Amino acid sequence: MAALPVNLPILSAAAAAIAAVVVLANFVVASCDLSLRFRRDPPKRHFEGKVVWIVGASQGLGRALAVTWAARGARLVLSSRNGETLGRLKDQLVRDNATMRDDDVAIVPFDITDTFDNVQRAADAAFAAFGAGDDGRGGGIDYVVYNAGASQHARVEDTRHDVAVKLVQMNLMGQMAVARAVLPHLLEQGHGHHVVVASMAALVPSPGQAVYAAAKSAVRAYFLSMATELYARGIRVSVVCPGPVDAGDDGSGSRMVYGCDGLMEQKNKKKSGARVSLDVFTTLTLRAIYHEMDEVMISNHPVLLMGYLTRYLGGVAMWVLKKVGPGRVRQLETGSGTGYDVGNMMRERR
Repeated sequence: MAALPVNLPILSAAAAAIAAVVVLANFVVASCDLSLRFRRDPPKRHFEGKVVWIVGASQGLGRALAVTWAARGARLVLSSRNGETLGRLKDQLVRDNATMRDDDVAIVPFDITDTFDNVQRAADAAFAAFGAGDDGRGGGIDYVVYNAGASQHARVEDTRHDVAVKLVQMNLMGQMAVARAVLPHLLEQGHGHHVVVASMAALVPSPGQAVYAAAKSAVRAYFLSMATELYARGIRVSVVCPGPVDAGDDGSGSRMVYGCDGLMEQKNKKKSGARVSLDVFTTLTLRAIYHEMDEVMISNHPVLLMGYLTRYLGGVAMWVLKKVGPGRVRQLETGSGTGYDVGNMMRERR
């Protein structure tokens, strides 16, 4: 029997169509950009014995990362302003992980908005936490996690200048101070990985969060520029840009954000399907770190979609944001919505 002719153009078109459907399906259900979604998770013991310094560890994403790294056998240095809260977290980590001893977790409380001399002292203490070398510079840290900061819910026109200065100090200048303080240690040991918890607001113009978005955009640019300077000297940088994350109840009380006059309790506490779970956030973050990815987006739609639009179709993204912007600001101010429901934001615009 004669072989049937093979129509290569048709087969190629069919294969391309199937590939496009697979990519589209993954995009629809993704909680991150596809470059991260298709990477494998790190081996279970990859972080065992590694030293991780988490700045901003007492609640939310920093606390979740501490719990995840502890379960994977890492040694931790925990920092935030509240030493008492850090002590309770340390007790929990040692209690919940059979292989973790009390001396596997160190506490270094400090305020990133303090003077640089005090930030430097905190960095020196963190690097010395698990044994100092002959020069007193410390036993080494593999990962420095920058998670300290605060968000914003306020109109541009209503935000006092002194409040804007505080937001920039906390979300940008404080992170730069820590990075500058740790660099001599990292360069001396010849390796180190900066893990920067930025925000999707660093990528997508964010109505109701203009100062916060400005600070996060700047911190993103600072660390990515650092990566281009120091990669050849063993320094790695991963900028993680999360969208809304369901931080859950970690016992830390109500979440505080900056309003127009200063810190206030977050008004918008409505649950949203746009929020990524803490488990998903920590899993994807460790995956990005393992693969030494420069920058990743971790978010559900519609925020993830807006990230792609901003990256590849900036004009379309700005058109959408201008339509929903007034409604989103109103929702953040009044707590009348999640801030991520496009339909509701369109109805509330004025």
